[in-house]
Amino acid sequence: MRKQAPFQDEPSSAAPGAAQEAARHLKELWERLPPEVREPLTQLAQRLPSYLRLAWNLVRDPALSHAQKIGVYAGGLYNLSPIDAVPGIIPILGQLDDYAALLLGIRKTLRACDAETRRRHLDACHLTEADLDGDIAAIRRVAGLITGKVARAAWAPIRDSGRAWYQMGRGLVQKLKEEGKE
Repeated sequence: MRKQAPFQDEPSSAAPGAAQEAARHLKELWERLPPEVREPLTQLAQRLPSYLRLAWNLVRDPALSHAQKIGVYAGGLYNLSPIDAVPGIIPILGQLDDYAALLLGIRKTLRACDAETRRRHLDACHLTEADLDGDIAAIRRVAGLITGKVARAAWAPIRDSGRAWYQMGRGLVQKLKEEGKE
């Protein structure tokens, strides 16, 4: 089965101009991502419906106590809350923290279940613990790659500005030394 990228389809001509422009920018951003970022995100996007179904099934399971469900509750509330550690308007990172909160909450709830309940819920959604752990690890890796690139890009002008100020200061000190000799 061929994997489809989340932004592969062109927006319909009926979409307003701003929506088409936003979709075009997202598609360009997606295509510029290196494969080590794009591949795990594609796999995560493909499994997201299964994770949402798993979260829903866990919350609705009467055999689980509210204490066992706290992880899914917390992950869901984080996703619904307007207060966000990384705002959704920041492409990719803004969505990754939401996915991470959801998946970490699901994992916490599953770990609070006995092995049979855990297996039953995962099997019903065609997931494994390895899928869950792998996707959480992929989110960490991708977030690290992206934030590292952003940090380096943000640091470069600061570094260059610091170098310029340093050179100006050295020039000023040199000029003052020369004037003091005369």
